[in-house]
Amino acid sequence: MFILSGPYNSSFLGKTLKELKEPVFVLPTETKMMVPYSGSYETVSHVACEDNKLLSSLEDSISFLTKQCPEHSSLKLANMFKDKFLFRTICKVGGLYNNFSFEKFDSPTIISASYIKNNPKVLKPTQGISSRNVVILKDITKDFELKDASKENPFLLEDYIPGIELAVDGYFDSSGKPVILNILQHDFFATSDVSDTLYWTTNSVVSDNYKEVLTLLENISEVFDGPKNFPFHMECRKSSITGEYIPIEINPLRFAGYGTCEIVHYAYNINPYESFFKELKPNWNEIVNNNDKSCYGFVCLNKELSHRKVFNMFDEVLEYRFIPKTSDANIIVFFRTNNLNQLKDKVRLLSNI
Repeated sequence: MFILSGPYNSSFLGKTLKELKEPVFVLPTETKMMVPYSGSYETVSHVACEDNKLLSSLEDSISFLTKQCPEHSSLKLANMFKDKFLFRTICKVGGLYNNFSFEKFDSPTIISASYIKNNPKVLKPTQGISSRNVVILKDITKDFELKDASKENPFLLEDYIPGIELAVDGYFDSSGKPVILNILQHDFFATSDVSDTLYWTTNSVVSDNYKEVLTLLENISEVFDGPKNFPFHMECRKSSITGEYIPIEINPLRFAGYGTCEIVHYAYNINPYESFFKELKPNWNEIVNNNDKSCYGFVCLNKELSHRKVFNMFDEVLEYRFIPKTSDANIIVFFRTNNLNQLKDKVRLLSNI
């Protein structure tokens, strides 16, 4: 079943849901979802709690499942992944964080500048999405006061990992084996930048990282006792110092937010929703050995801009989506380009980063 909540703007999703004929449940929301879908929506009060495959558009489905379907097999694992401190603790016990330290604060505290010197850190809530309230602590000249930490809202302080960040959509299949549906590079424009602005992929991004990312996911599957029929959006870093692939977080029961996972439809002719529900597995060997040298990606912007200004940024706009202002981004542009560096410069200027 698919649990849908706004904001979400995707005719591709609407078409797919109609073709799949999966049950669709809509959570109450103040935001128009804008998903053209001619099938019938079920109301949440009639949701079936059978242990069937579950995919959601946003993570608010977890609180809904906790109330409506507390025995669903995916729920316990989803809560383990959602709690970043618990996820790291389990991974460390399983040997995945040998060179990575972290600690939790559940009350206000002072982080000294001397502690951060030559030891950059990342501060973030133990639960959250879209990099909200994430702070990079590096080269600070005065002590940092963490005021908002509490038992209800604990924070993580963890090592800053220099290197490239990758975003991966995929799922654990009915046997607990990981299936990769895309690998995107997530670019930042400064050390302090934590925004979800620019993601892109090429054949080489996939081929250069596929084997190591798959091994990482296989290790995570082993640590968590072989999750089954479980979709995810993972963020990981490839350390520029050790070359190690280190998981940052796994967002459970969903793919990349606001329908941005659909970039793989343009780049690799993969339908991520169909792949999960039908347990389809891309032949990446065949896919990345074609002659397409283009870069595909998406840009998320959270400001008012004229359509002309947005379209002038890109060599080719594959799709333009407007999202209501209540979300983290109100413009999402899927693009194709052969000049990524030029596009990065334009996005940096536009984003004032």
